[in-house]
Amino acid sequence: MAFLDRANAASSSSSAEGVADLDLFATGGDDGTVRLWDARTSCSTATIRVSEHASTDAVLYGLSWSPDGAQLVTCANSGRVSVLDLDGARVVRSRAPGKGPTLGVAWCPAGGLIAAGSDDGVAYVLEDKELKTVFRFKHPGSTCGVDWNPLRPAQLAVGCRDANIYVWDVPPLAKAGVTVSTPRKVTGHNARVYGVRWSPQRLIFNDSLPSRWPGHDGISMGTALWDNHTLSLIHISEPTRQ
Repeated sequence: MAFLDRANAASSSSSAEGVADLDLFATGGDDGTVRLWDARTSCSTATIRVSEHASTDAVLYGLSWSPDGAQLVTCANSGRVSVLDLDGARVVRSRAPGKGPTLGVAWCPAGGLIAAGSDDGVAYVLEDKELKTVFRFKHPGSTCGVDWNPLRPAQLAVGCRDANIYVWDVPPLAKAGVTVSTPRKVTGHNARVYGVRWSPQRLIFNDSLPSRWPGHDGISMGTALWDNHTLSLIHISEPTRQ
């Protein structure tokens, strides 16, 4: 679970996120619902059904707050990316950008864009008003965790099945469809990278965790830290097998 400040943020049991100044956090689960919670009372304040029916296709893998804290975006093993309006407690738009489960999602802190990692090997960048795909970033394997750099909002980090992290410089929305330069490849893991998260300071944090996601091999690689200016490896934990 991550608590974020409404003034600065957008950031992810399937998943949980929160906005610290309201003592509010959100969770997404296997039942196809998002629940909002008051951290002070541990009580649920709202339930929003993202999928019509609880099923194996209703599992929510990730969620992320909009920059203003008024909406949430979720991703699911159905492949759909859905935007939820908190005032109306309802799904306001939904789209499947790819052909497989969508395993990670992140709302750009600068607004306007949403990133989604898909099992089909593509990281999709969507405009947040209609969820139309504006960029497709192809990777050597399925993409899982995605996160925008809070210090450089046009930078997107993507965790990949090939054990690497790819850092993309995303063009402005007005240049949708242009050819994007080759990403920088960050190495250090030797198993699939499930999660990635930028630090609000100088570090990029990512991990590879055991999960029921498609194709998981049961190996946990712990965590690793990189400097987000040089992308050099600072620390990695010892691998463990389960």
